[in-house]
Amino acid sequence: SFTADNKYLLIDTGSSDSSEIYYMELALKESTLKLVSKRRQHVLYIVDHYNGYWWLLSNVNDSDGDMELFTVPVGQEQDDLWTPVMDPSGEMPLLDGVAKEDLTVFQNHIIIEGRSEGILGIWILDIDENDASRVANVKRVEFTEEPAHTARLATNQDYSTTTIMVEYDSMVTPQQQIQVDLYHPN
Repeated sequence: SFTADNKYLLIDTGSSDSSEIYYMELALKESTLKLVSKRRQHVLYIVDHYNGYWWLLSNVNDSDGDMELFTVPVGQEQDDLWTPVMDPSGEMPLLDGVAKEDLTVFQNHIIIEGRSEGILGIWILDIDENDASRVANVKRVEFTEEPAHTARLATNQDYSTTTIMVEYDSMVTPQQQIQVDLYHPN
């Protein structure tokens, strides 16, 4: 696969309980495969590129398997250099208490999918304009009409988009796609 910005080729050799992802920079004629993180038993990770950083979702620090969000500069992939992404105040890990399941990178935002209190949700991360490894603001896409529902990111192929498509359904609402503005989601 490719990173969302099409700057890197990613080769995932993972299994159901471990990950190992290689990357190659596409702009370099003589580029070789490099390893993001070596395979370790019971350690999973997802990776995408954003402005010189790998953004990773991994259970590397959690024996229960909960995923945390990390960044590391491209080319400095050693696990001990992975930096946990903090909330905008810098006081606690980002989305602490949310069971994070996936991340999707766009040109100006990163989307996190996960569960809060058992309900699937979507969080939009505004990235700090001066530091591509920091979050400036977090917005949850709210669906308040029905307390029990499912909301997942639909297929969104435009990297530079300002809106995303979300698949929504509930016990009374059939599956539908809803367009959500990344700057003003609610």
